[in-house]
This record gives sequence, structure tokens and C-alpha cells, in this order.
Amino acid sequence: MRRCAEFPRRQMLAGLLAATASPAGAWQPFAGAIPDVPLLDQSRRRWRFRSEVLAQRPAVAVELVYTGCTTICPISTRIMAEARGALDSRERAGLRCISLSLDPATDTPERLRSYAEAVGATEAAEAGDWLFLTGAQTDVTTVLRAFRRQFGRPEDHAPVFFVGDGRVPRLAQLFALPPPEELTAAMGTALRGAIPKG
Repeated sequence: MRRCAEFPRRQMLAGLLAATASPAGAWQPFAGAIPDVPLLDQSRRRWRFRSEVLAQRPAVAVELVYTGCTTICPISTRIMAEARGALDSRERAGLRCISLSLDPATDTPERLRSYAEAVGATEAAEAGDWLFLTGAQTDVTTVLRAFRRQFGRPEDHAPVFFVGDGRVPRLAQLFALPPPEELTAAMGTALRGAIPKG
């Protein structure tokens, strides 16, 4: 398996453990139009990104991962799982988590389903509360550009979360590997509709 070789292990652990490691970025809209391209989830269900993935819940939390990563991606996804688990059932019902593949050529729905199982997210995935998404590379690239991410080698990516209201859309960026409670707080801000207007 490929490793996220460009992200030093010391920095990875610091991002996970330090309470002040990753302050949320400013709440800001997407760059350009939001793509409504078709993507596939871990069960081969087809979803339109803008109208069906982002717009159906008051809040979304997005991470960028690939299943061949053995370093930061599993940690990122477990942070997402722990942050989501800290919400109560009513809050979780208003949130959709999204794990978008950076390696759609390799990450088939079956591989993503195994990845979801490894982090205990199968039930949430099947309910549509947490989608593990892949698709044609051109479509995934279009989505990444909307998130202001260029498509390159998956192993070169840095960890980042996007949290906010996908209907506006206005999201905040949390860089590196924030403590789960910081991600939970950002989720709560989005769920309360307390996203700054400026």
C-alpha cells in the first residue's frame, strides 16, 4: 500500500494531540460553482454531489482520503468518527459526514465499504448519514477544485476537514488533524446555523 509519505509522522501526531494544533479557518463559500456531478457511495448508490450529497442536511463534514493510505487517512477518519459520536442522536440526524476518495481509479465502492467497516461506520454509511464516495476521475477532480484542492498524487495530500452548511454553501476549513472535540464544535456551529455571514 502507498503511504502518505510527504506528511511527517511527528507533525501528524502533533496535529492529533495538540489542543491548539488546528484552528478553524474563516467560514467562506466555495470557489466558483458547486458541481452536481454523479458520484458512487460504498454500496454503489449514485448521488449528485450538490443536490443530493450537500443540500439534503443542515450540516456537512467532509474529509479527503484514499484507502491505500496507511498513515494520516485512518487517523483522519477516526477523528471524524469520534467527533460525530460526541453528538447526540438529534444532532447526528442533521449532519452528513462525507469521506471523498482522492484515488478514484483504485478506490472502488467495495474498497470504500471495507474502509468504512474498519472504522465502524457501516451502519451510518448504509443509512446515508456518512457517505464514502468515489467516481469517475474527471468528476472527482471537479469536486476537488470546488474545495480549492488540485488533483495530484494522493499520497501528497495534507489532512483537512471542511465543515459547514452545504446548502449555502459556506464551509470552514480545519487543517492538519484537529482534536476530535474541535471538529465536534465546528459541527455544532453548523448545526446551530451559527455560521458567520461575513
